[in-house]
Amino acid sequence: MKRFFAFCVAAVAAMSLAFAQEDEHVPGLYSVIGDEYIPLTPVMSAQNNSSTGILGVEIGKTKYSYKGETSDSKAAGTFVLVCDMSKKTIKQTLKTYDVFVQSMTPDNMIIIPLEVAKNKRLYDEGVEIAGINAERKVRIPFVWERISDNSFRIDAELLPGEYAIAFRPAKLGGFEFTAVFDFSVE
Repeated sequence: MKRFFAFCVAAVAAMSLAFAQEDEHVPGLYSVIGDEYIPLTPVMSAQNNSSTGILGVEIGKTKYSYKGETSDSKAAGTFVLVCDMSKKTIKQTLKTYDVFVQSMTPDNMIIIPLEVAKNKRLYDEGVEIAGINAERKVRIPFVWERISDNSFRIDAELLPGEYAIAFRPAKLGGFEFTAVFDFSVE
């Protein structure tokens, strides 16, 4: 009986420890301003492709445009990414973009600057020549650290402007610019 009681106490302690290591926030990407976690939501882009041919070589250019001259989301340069290993939970939380199932760490994310144009913000992905992608490598450097089993703190020094966070889904080689998390820094 003593062994059974000791086993039960150990099991409860182990479960408490496991729950204590999980972030209490719903899976997602948050902007942290002071003590407040502000959830960021994905925005979809309109993709503008153009191509031309020179001496039988096709040259294509891809730009993504996001509505509005500024984002509704504000940020100060600190973010928290909360992941969940359960695909069902993620699909319930973010039905259109389950990046947290696919990307799991900030190793698979980038922060990009957006150019402001009339009534929109743009990201120029770069040029593709004869099927070879020459993606622009304009990236904002950041550092990150694991803060619990399922969450990460991301810090970037950002000047005032418009930005987006893009992820590399596990099924694709490159980053996904069609659905990004946009934000403004004032």
